[in-house]
Amino acid sequence: MLVPEEDGPVSLRRPALLGLLAACTVVAGATQSGTAFVSHLPGAWYFGTPGGPLGSITHSGRRAPLPDVVAVYGGLAVLGWLWIATCRALGRRTVEVRRVLLVAFLWALPFLLGPPLFSRDLFSYAGQGEMVSHHLDPYLYGTGVLGYTPFNVLAGPLWANTPSPYGPTFL
Repeated sequence: MLVPEEDGPVSLRRPALLGLLAACTVVAGATQSGTAFVSHLPGAWYFGTPGGPLGSITHSGRRAPLPDVVAVYGGLAVLGWLWIATCRALGRRTVEVRRVLLVAFLWALPFLLGPPLFSRDLFSYAGQGEMVSHHLDPYLYGTGVLGYTPFNVLAGPLWANTPSPYGPTFL
């Protein structure tokens, strides 16, 4: 997988591109599904439009179709395999840190541009931050005190009345 260049160092081009492709596959599979991987509720970032970013073309059910499940978990498996193979190859060779960081950035880029995957906790954290900005104590109240906002709808009803379990540094 990692090919030595003429002067000896390891080429990271192939794993970088394969990892980028795998990460794009994960994000594409997750955004084309129903609510199995991401929230498609109105207000959930730019992927929150009804039907997803592609409108009525996307699947609108609660369960993801099989190709999307294969894309998401297959892409994650490929990323894991690439990570292990790259670490093993780098353990035997000298590579500039800058090149390794570039590979990591390329692998992370689709996840940075895509919606939050697998969890809606991010919206609850944002709601707690909004509470602090309004001088409301998130250790006494849940995000429900903000009223009907995207923070409550997107985080889910369970967390609307739950105070923050995290310390002050987090908030």
